[in-house]
Amino acid sequence: MKQNYNRSELESSVQVFKNTVPMMRNHGIPLTPENYAIWYTYNQGTVTPLNQAIKNNLANGIEFSKQINKSLHQEYIESPLQDNDKLEGYQQETKNLIEALLQEIALLSGGSDTYLSSMETCEKQLSNNPDVSQLTQILGNVVIQTKQMNEKNRGLIEKLQSMEGEVESLRNGVEILTLEATTDELTGLVNRRGFEKKIKKIQQVYKETKQPYSLLLLDIDHFKKFNDSYGHAIGDKVLAYVGDTIKSQIEEVDIAARFGGEEFVVVLANTGSADAVGIANKIRVAISNRNLRSKMVNESLGNITVSIGVATLALDEEINALIDRADIAMYRAKTNGRNQVCG
Repeated sequence: MKQNYNRSELESSVQVFKNTVPMMRNHGIPLTPENYAIWYTYNQGTVTPLNQAIKNNLANGIEFSKQINKSLHQEYIESPLQDNDKLEGYQQETKNLIEALLQEIALLSGGSDTYLSSMETCEKQLSNNPDVSQLTQILGNVVIQTKQMNEKNRGLIEKLQSMEGEVESLRNGVEILTLEATTDELTGLVNRRGFEKKIKKIQQVYKETKQPYSLLLLDIDHFKKFNDSYGHAIGDKVLAYVGDTIKSQIEEVDIAARFGGEEFVVVLANTGSADAVGIANKIRVAISNRNLRSKMVNESLGNITVSIGVATLALDEEINALIDRADIAMYRAKTNGRNQVCG
């Protein structure tokens, strides 16, 4: 349901939104929906215990780590985010704000109609052969109305400029929030939420054009053992390395996403089975060719390998079925000895 704003509520809501994103950036807090919920609520000032907890952290110089943000969300935000509902709620609220601002602009612009109406009245009076006294009165009305219109226009221009700035700020903020809410912080790839949105569009394109699509499901071999041996910090660097390597081996029209944990997914546009297997092998070789070395522990980490499953979208096939087939192929690659591609 659309929310109606009076002017003071509108200005207040705009200010909350404008404060939230820069504040999060200043503290190095990723713009995920969960984090945004915390800081938007903080700027609203509607949950006193949350505001006090954040102020205490700021006063004590405590870094807003992933764990701290998670704790704040669990303790002070009423319900967990599910299926993008909260993100879409914030986006809708912002859209409402923009609509309200545009309505304000329309109302302000409407002042010119009054002026035009007054001028039309004057024209009608002039057409009736007015005498000198009537002409003097008409002229006086024209001068008064014109003066009022000029003053109104000055104020109108200032308000329009201010509102246009607000609208642009809101629009940019929503774009940033939407982008970062669908981007994996660690690798810079699309995250699972973003992937699910993109894959639905791809399925629609496929139904309309029958353009072939193939899907690769990649899993880093022995990653848990690697994490246990060297720690999560180095494990994160390996994940980033694999993400960068995948990006370097695919085309701009293709989609690469971190599917979760040490799993990655790639959607190859206009690519049949044989070509998809070839690209998968190119990615696999590029990842395994480099001998990684850690400056943190000053030793070689050896070669990272991946197992890859390949599946090509079939006519009338659901996306989940395609992913399941790629998953089965990927586990076959694991069973067959890892560091290989199965389709």
